[in-house]
Amino acid sequence: MSFTQFITQLGAAGAGGVSDYWIATIGTANADVAQSVTVDGDDNIYISGYTVQGSYYAVVAKLNTTGEVQWANQFGSGGNFFGRGIDYDSGTGDIVVVGDTNSGVSGGTYEQFYTRWNTNGTLDRQRWKPITGGTVGTDRAYRVHCNSDGTYAVAGSNTHSSNYGGVDAWSQRLNSSLNTTVWSKTHGQSSTRAEIYYHVTEDNGGNSIFVGKIEGASYDDMLISKLNSSGTVQWHVRFGNTSADQYAWGVVVDSVNNIYVTGYGGPAPYHGIILKFNSSGTLQWQRKYSTGSDTFIGYDCAIDSSNNIYMVGYTAAGTPSNDNLAIVKVNNSGTLQWARCLGSNGSEATRHSIVIDSNDNIVVCGVTDGAGAGSNEALIARLPSDGSLTGTYGVWTYEALSGTLTTPSFTDSGTGLNDGSFTHSIATTSYSNTTLSYTETVEYM
Repeated sequence: MSFTQFITQLGAAGAGGVSDYWIATIGTANADVAQSVTVDGDDNIYISGYTVQGSYYAVVAKLNTTGEVQWANQFGSGGNFFGRGIDYDSGTGDIVVVGDTNSGVSGGTYEQFYTRWNTNGTLDRQRWKPITGGTVGTDRAYRVHCNSDGTYAVAGSNTHSSNYGGVDAWSQRLNSSLNTTVWSKTHGQSSTRAEIYYHVTEDNGGNSIFVGKIEGASYDDMLISKLNSSGTVQWHVRFGNTSADQYAWGVVVDSVNNIYVTGYGGPAPYHGIILKFNSSGTLQWQRKYSTGSDTFIGYDCAIDSSNNIYMVGYTAAGTPSNDNLAIVKVNNSGTLQWARCLGSNGSEATRHSIVIDSNDNIVVCGVTDGAGAGSNEALIARLPSDGSLTGTYGVWTYEALSGTLTTPSFTDSGTGLNDGSFTHSIATTSYSNTTLSYTETVEYM
């Protein structure tokens, strides 16, 4: 493996030049993107994403708690592969990665793939969903959650002709071998409108909570759905307003099964959104985070041991005034605790992901074009949960973000969704899996 690592001690790093908190970039001479992040029982960090090496290849990498890459692999052959969702299976100690590929698919469409890796980087399960029933459609897998019963929930979308029309939200649960669907459901309107699930998590009763978007006559709204372990819909809620699009991208559940949803919406300039529901789908509170005339786009969220909620995204506010990675922390009553942004001389505008480790440290990932050797580099940072250590670290500025948290007036307008089973097969396949040649840069805080 060709590997160059640069480690710079800046600010309040320890005597050995290494600290618990850091900002790292990983990349090649081309474009590299991190799309999702998780941690294992020892707080090692795993990211999924993709790299451009002629074609697109899915990427899985492992970093230790001091930000040093332990291994990085690219996989795929015969087409483009996009690694999207990743999660740690505490039952088996493995990593599960999902995404989509056009390899072996006719008509330029995409199908889902499902993979499982051990923590040493060995790929021990490779599956994909072939075209079903001869119908051509585009299937996306955006996120995966490793359930407490050993199954895997996958959030995505599909456009097969047997569905309700347009793009349908797709919820499914796979068995522990990734070779059989426990259940597979589509959720759509009887029209050409689009519904998509972007994220999924599990509550303490084994129910799956999916979030995404549902298209309306004029604007898109946030879609939140609860399905039990048998795949039966418990409820759908549709939140938005009549003046602009609103999207749900992140979801977490607290210790008493309250559900927190994050996303963004308009009208311009866009603002971040945080919603709290009880386990019955009844809204408890709603918040909107705005940075004045600057756009704020909220994506993923995470929850710590005190039930504080962290929303990650990006904003045009901050220093420098490009699109900087942003984190907003609120408590479980919806009160703002702090807001921070992390920026370079370039842009960090992407669908960021966030996870909280066992010590309540924040780990985020995304992309930057302001650091590293390539046109885009995968960005990973480990930050303290109290918002401290603001300052300048090499090309990076980590600083307080000026914004306001207010109460909007989103309402549930009813979904009008049809829910049905979607039968498909899962096939074993063999993709090329090779070591990624990369360069890493780490700035310690």
